[in-house]
Amino acid sequence: MLKIFCFTWQTLWGVAESPDSSGEGEVTSATVRLDFIPIQEGKQGELARITLNRPDAANAFNSEMVNALIEAFQEPRISDSKCRALVLSGVGKHFCAGADLVEMGEMGRAGWEVNLAQATQIASLYHYVRECPVPTIALVHGSCFGGGVGLVAACDWAIAKEDARFCLSEVRVGAVAGVILPYLTDKVEVGALRRWVLQARTLTAEEARNVGLVQSIGNEKTVEEELTNLLSGSPEAQRAFKRAHLKMTQHTSTEMAGLLAKMRASASGQEGIQAFLEKRVPRWKATCPKIEW
Repeated sequence: MLKIFCFTWQTLWGVAESPDSSGEGEVTSATVRLDFIPIQEGKQGELARITLNRPDAANAFNSEMVNALIEAFQEPRISDSKCRALVLSGVGKHFCAGADLVEMGEMGRAGWEVNLAQATQIASLYHYVRECPVPTIALVHGSCFGGGVGLVAACDWAIAKEDARFCLSEVRVGAVAGVILPYLTDKVEVGALRRWVLQARTLTAEEARNVGLVQSIGNEKTVEEELTNLLSGSPEAQRAFKRAHLKMTQHTSTEMAGLLAKMRASASGQEGIQAFLEKRVPRWKATCPKIEW
């Protein structure tokens, strides 16, 4: 295989220690890194890498991380003709544990305008991920829960390690996976999606591939093969195709942010979040009756 990349694949996956800020990259915030990496010595072209960098919290995202991710995806250099692709990964043991439930509870108790504004900001993050002008690839390892699943769904495609696990657990804390629903419906078949969400099932990497969320399972060599194939194509043609396809599959719903804000402010949402934080069973959990079949 042609060796066109001049960086370490373990670092690209984000499972090694966080890279330093020297050279081609810049630190966007304490919770997100944005780096630009040359893809071949002596030729123009670079790979953008956005790394979730809150490993002590399993890369769960709070308002700071949401804002930093939006800023990173809006970086003008990504739209530059030299940028060929963008890779999204996470530092530490997990890709992303979803939303920070402490902040979720606080937002639910805040006034409606504050609650809705923060929910709208979260919704806009997924819009920026999906509308990124260059091909986007999520590299997933460890846990990928809630809003982390939304990041994967909003990317063009995803590569998962064998240890990756995917869960949409919102119903177990009285919330709804509202702002990520349009992106999930892009990837996952209706029946599989409803079963997955309504039961808050945890999917293995293989199951996630079977339902369409993940496109490949592998390791650093798999990533190299995928990117080598991608870089064999015309960047102008790839960008033109992506613009055309996004126009054909536009998302126009403005209700999802309101749904997120409403549910986390509800008695059900507050009970579920509090039960999770207190490590107790929420009041709605029940035992299944016997069903004869």
